[in-house]
Amino acid sequence: MIVAFERPAIDWHAVAPEIVLLSVGVLVTLLDILFLEKARPYMAALSGLGILATAIPLLTLGIDGNDRILFDGAYVVDDFSLVLKAVFLLAGYVVVLLSTNYIVDGDYWESEYYGLLLASLMGMVMMASSRDLRASSGISSVDSSIKLSISSGIRYSVESLILFSLVMLRVL
Repeated sequence: MIVAFERPAIDWHAVAPEIVLLSVGVLVTLLDILFLEKARPYMAALSGLGILATAIPLLTLGIDGNDRILFDGAYVVDDFSLVLKAVFLLAGYVVVLLSTNYIVDGDYWESEYYGLLLASLMGMVMMASSRDLRASSGISSVDSSIKLSISSGIRYSVESLILFSLVMLRVL
């Protein structure tokens, strides 16, 4: 007996904040790749506006008031997760505001900083709705390893990142 894959029903409104945040992260990364130094002055503003745009689906989900359960209960969007997501987005926005001049004055790679910040924020937002312990620990571990690998500047850090990611994929 062959069992065909059945695509799970996805409530796109429930995952809209994650999709908006992912889109902004991809946009920041693409601008960094395509325009290099020309895009640097706009990265902080783009990241901040993206975080604010992510709050719009959160508000509509809060106004709707219905609990949304996806993937057989592994991902739940309820009032508690919406409050946590709002707190994380507010903290991320404050970090973008506070770090704008600090990053410009230092000898840092601005675009990578904001890309990592958005990736970290994406992990926090996803963990707020995750009800599966394996998914929560996997998201936080991979996110931490990416930040450590890129910020360390060690020659073998990328290889260790790839190895760790493969191990985490096997565990998940």
